[in-house]
Amino acid sequence: MATGALGASPAVARPAEPAPQTRGAPGDEEFSQAELAALCTRLIGTQRERAERRLATRPGAWLATYLRHAVALPAWQRAAFVRAGAQLGERRARRLVRHVWLDEDDPTVLRAAAHLAARVHERTVLRQLLRSEDADERALAVRSLGADTEAVAALLERLRRDPDVHVREAAARSLARHVEPRVAEGLLAAAVSDRQPRVRRQAARSLQRCLRRLPAGSLRDEALQLVSAQPLDECVLPLVPDLLAGSGIGRLRPLLDTEDARLRAAVLRALV
Repeated sequence: MATGALGASPAVARPAEPAPQTRGAPGDEEFSQAELAALCTRLIGTQRERAERRLATRPGAWLATYLRHAVALPAWQRAAFVRAGAQLGERRARRLVRHVWLDEDDPTVLRAAAHLAARVHERTVLRQLLRSEDADERALAVRSLGADTEAVAALLERLRRDPDVHVREAAARSLARHVEPRVAEGLLAAAVSDRQPRVRRQAARSLQRCLRRLPAGSLRDEALQLVSAQPLDECVLPLVPDLLAGSGIGRLRPLLDTEDARLRAAVLRALV
C-alpha cells in the first residue's frame, strides 16, 4: 500500500508516519519500515552492491531499524538483511547474529545467521551450531572454531563421534592448529581407527603438524598402544618415529614384538 493512502472513509486520512527517532549520536536516526523493506529487496537484486554500500554508510541506524521492524518483514527480506550483515561491522554483526538466533524460527534466516556467525566469529552461536542436526552447519562451525583454544574439547568430540564424514574431516583439519598432547592423541586415534580413509588421511596430516611442535615423549602409553592395536594405514607409518621419539626401550619393546614388519622397521627407526 502506498504511503499516505486514504482509508475506506474519504473523510478520515491515514495518520502520517512518525518522524524518525534519534538515538545516540547525530546521524543515527532510524529509518522507516518501508525504507528497510526497500533496502532488503535491493540486497537480492541487481542493485545489491549499491544497497550494501548504503547499509555500510549508516550501520547503527540500519541495525536499530531492523531490530525494531524485523517482525513485520517476510522471511526472504529478513534473510537478505542478515546475509548482508557483515556490512554493519563486526561488533554490530555479532549483535545481529545473537538477536536472530534468539528470536528467529525461519530456517532460511537461521541459515543466513549461521554463515554470518562464521564470518564474524560469533563464538556463542558457533558452539551451539556444533550440536545442529544439519551436518553442513556443524562443519561450518568446526571450520570457524579452528583457532579457538576454548573449543578444542568440542572439536575432539566432533572428530570422535560425528556421524558425518565431512564434519569429522573438518574437525581433523581444524585441530592441526593446536599443540596439545590431547589433540595429538585424538588425531592419532582418528588416523588409526576412523572408518573413512579421507578422515584417516587428514588426521594423519594434522597429527604430523602437531608432533613437530610437541616436546618428545608427550603422548601417554595408552595412546601409543593404538599403534600396535591394528594394521596401520600407509599414512600413519611414516609418523611412527615421531610418535615414539623420546620413548624408552620399555615403551618400545611391545611394539617390537608385533608381526607387522613395517611397524617393526618404523619402531627401529625411532631407536636410531
